[in-house]
Amino acid sequence: MEGFVNRQEELAVLEEWWDSPTAGMGLLWGRRRVGKTALLQRFGESRPTIFHTGVGRPTSDDLMLLTRMALPHVSGSLRDFGSRPFIGWEDALDSLAQAAAERPLLLILDEFPELVSTAPDLPGILRAFTARVAGRTRLRILVCGSAVRVMQAIQEERAPLFGRFGLRLQLHPFRPHEAALMLPDLSPKTRAVVWGLLGGPRIYL
Repeated sequence: MEGFVNRQEELAVLEEWWDSPTAGMGLLWGRRRVGKTALLQRFGESRPTIFHTGVGRPTSDDLMLLTRMALPHVSGSLRDFGSRPFIGWEDALDSLAQAAAERPLLLILDEFPELVSTAPDLPGILRAFTARVAGRTRLRILVCGSAVRVMQAIQEERAPLFGRFGLRLQLHPFRPHEAALMLPDLSPKTRAVVWGLLGGPRIYL
């Protein structure tokens, strides 16, 4: 990805999770404009990836869109996904798990709270799915969101997905020395002033 800098520590953590045979699901969260989507795009560009973003659309529309994005990865299936799109989240997850039986596949569910807003049973579906296919697929699921309170609540003991995450990574704004890498044309003093005024979100630097 052109113009991508920093986040080497976070990429290393994601790589370690990806390579783990017992990875489980991954969870990434942080405030808006902090660079979550850019990080996930960078991580996914070197591996087979389905990147789906929730925007509050009807579940049927989400599943239709997910079907289209999945086509390159399920082309060897006996099912004609062009005429038979996913009919539910269980169907989508099971199909992707089957497609990843022998080769790795990354499913990124960005803005997860938006998906849950129209499919409130999705966390429970994911819990049952991960228990059912554990050790039988190379599908990795990475859940991401900007609604910090919601993403923290997902991890609580009473939540359906409690204990299902092999990775929990909170993304913070850039620290001063990291932000400086994006301002190479400025003097060190000016870089410090910019960081002091704007903080570390990538969008503001």
